[in-house]
Amino acid sequence: MTTERSGVRFGVRVRILATVLLLAALGMAIAGSAFTVFQRRQLMNHLDGVLLADVRQFTVYATQVRTDGGPPQLKEVLREALRRHAPADGESMGAFVDGELVWVTTDPNLDIRSERGLRAEVKTLPPDAPTRIRQLESPTSGPLRYAAVQTRVPGRPEVGTFVVAVRLQPSL
Repeated sequence: MTTERSGVRFGVRVRILATVLLLAALGMAIAGSAFTVFQRRQLMNHLDGVLLADVRQFTVYATQVRTDGGPPQLKEVLREALRRHAPADGESMGAFVDGELVWVTTDPNLDIRSERGLRAEVKTLPPDAPTRIRQLESPTSGPLRYAAVQTRVPGRPEVGTFVVAVRLQPSL
């Protein structure tokens, strides 16, 4: 008694071709995923560089304001530093005094005034918090990266915080 197979039977050449196509598709998927991860990392490095450059510029501006004339008020130092630097596309800058937002320069796509989570994080920073890049998931703008620089005017109790934030959503 013999059993016959029903259905379609594929030849050796068809099976080899299918295997080659499957391996090629798998290779392209892996290469595409690796490239996407690499591209994202490059973008993050670029944005971090922009944030750090803004922090350096603020530090220079704040130092220049302090050395001009008599001892300025902290709000003056922050306002003058923000006035001298325009934000890039998708970037927003803010000046806080003792955790309260007092000055803003902003891009229409990212407004620190509407970012409650960012303002809350800045408010909870200790006076001696180190300057570093932080990330925050905002319900209104998506992922944000920001740097916060603490500053003081000698002889004054207030703590000023310069914040520069960039929105990741349109970039990624």
